[in-house]
Amino acid sequence: MKNKLPKVSLESSAKYDIEVKSVADAYNNLIQIEDHDPFAPHRIQFYFILIISQGSYSHFVDFQFYTLRAGSALFISKNQVHHFTKGLKKAKGFCIVFNPRFLEKYYLKSKKLKLNRLTLVKMLLSPLPCKS
Repeated sequence: MKNKLPKVSLESSAKYDIEVKSVADAYNNLIQIEDHDPFAPHRIQFYFILIISQGSYSHFVDFQFYTLRAGSALFISKNQVHHFTKGLKKAKGFCIVFNPRFLEKYYLKSKKLKLNRLTLVKMLLSPLPCKS
């Protein structure tokens, strides 16, 4: 019998459906997880963006490694398989976690928007217009 990949849900104390953490804080949280190994393949039940601002880092998504360098962003969708690597400890940047309700309610179900993952990342990383 094949081993099934763990399905990991978002356990968030955030009041809102979006949580932003530094890579350092995210790494410190990862090494304390007890219900699954975040450094082994697992399937996430939320949306995740990893942005590297300094250094480099290799992340495993859908059975392939991707190298991120300063200025890179990686979007991991709900139900994708991924895992972290210990190299995250050396990188600097941010992790943005979206509860599925947020994207499904405001973006993915919109009949006016034609989105794919690249469009979604560009939209989420674009600066918001400022009112003066």
